[in-house]
Amino acid sequence: MKKILRLFAFLLCLGGITLSGLSLSHHQKIKHAGFEGDSFCNINQTINCDIADASSYSELFSTPVAWWALSFYLFILILLGIDFVSESAGKASRAFALMLTFLSLFAAVYFSFVLYSVLQVVCILCLGMHLINLVLFILFFVDSKVTLLGFPKYLLRYLQSAFKTDVLPFQTKLPAFTLSFFFFFFFSGIVAKAVLSAPNESPIAKASMAEKVSAHYVGSLYEIELNKDWPVWGNPDAKVVLIEFSDFQCPFCKRAALNIKPYLQEFKDKVQLRFVNYPLDMSCNSKLDHPLHAHACMAAKASICASKKMDFWKFHDDIFNHQKGLNDETLQKIARDHGIDEAFFNTCLSSPETEARLQEDLAAAHKIYISGTPTILLNGRAVRYWTDGRFLQALVQEELKRVK
Repeated sequence: MKKILRLFAFLLCLGGITLSGLSLSHHQKIKHAGFEGDSFCNINQTINCDIADASSYSELFSTPVAWWALSFYLFILILLGIDFVSESAGKASRAFALMLTFLSLFAAVYFSFVLYSVLQVVCILCLGMHLINLVLFILFFVDSKVTLLGFPKYLLRYLQSAFKTDVLPFQTKLPAFTLSFFFFFFFSGIVAKAVLSAPNESPIAKASMAEKVSAHYVGSLYEIELNKDWPVWGNPDAKVVLIEFSDFQCPFCKRAALNIKPYLQEFKDKVQLRFVNYPLDMSCNSKLDHPLHAHACMAAKASICASKKMDFWKFHDDIFNHQKGLNDETLQKIARDHGIDEAFFNTCLSSPETEARLQEDLAAAHKIYISGTPTILLNGRAVRYWTDGRFLQALVQEELKRVK
């Protein structure tokens, strides 16, 4: 391989290692810390790597795809190293690299389809790696001196070289390289399990997904009549229904508010998520006998009023993002920032209709004896481990099978 091509391929691999490393770090951050705070690779709702890394497609064999990408670039570097130190083995290593980078294009097409058609987002880290894979393939293709029309025939002969030694003008050593490849990735998977596991995992976290899903269905089943006024995210006609009873001043409710929707993005046309106010505030919640969240009732009313003038979920997110130090003035500022008329907003906050609407939410919660927040129900059963995004996705997949 010409020195300039080898150097370029080496630099591309370093770029791939950097991007896959960033993606892996981001994936682990989301897995262990959630979605609070701005991610460096999120520009808007469309250019959003949070949703990409939250999806079930971001893992393969329970290991982040970013880890496998990192391993891929390291293996290509090893092949380049073989080419550098041995001219005879170099031809075989470059041919194997050509095959691997060619196959990586199919992976790039698949993940691009998932991103743009299923998740409906653009992931700049993923896009960068896809481009690197394409350029690496072009480099090894140019080095092979095979014509575009002759490439299919070359691939066929290359595969035949595993059984015959005279189909190509050099020894491909395909069985040896293939065995090395699978051994490398098998070892990489073992290392991933060791280094990516969370320290001090609880026995619940160590339980298998099948065990956790099975345990979920032992829980009580509640009959809940959907209120058409409950804000909905997803498909309002979906048979899989998640209901979130929440308090805008509850810290764990904030975590739920910012974490659940990204994990459900791939099911957005198959599920509906309903939001129900359950403020832990004596000023509106008759079941409380001591002060807890002094501004929760007003925040709930503010969200009800705002939903009449704008997208509920944007206002919902803004309240939670301003949870620290939340008060009536903060709610007024959020409303002004969204262009809601001040006179309308204040009239709505104090209206009997808004109070009645809030009491409907509270009555729905009291009917099934909810006492804490957040409480999340999936088709009538409480989801205990909603903080585990993979568990939530597994439950949704199971419910989709059951409601067919």
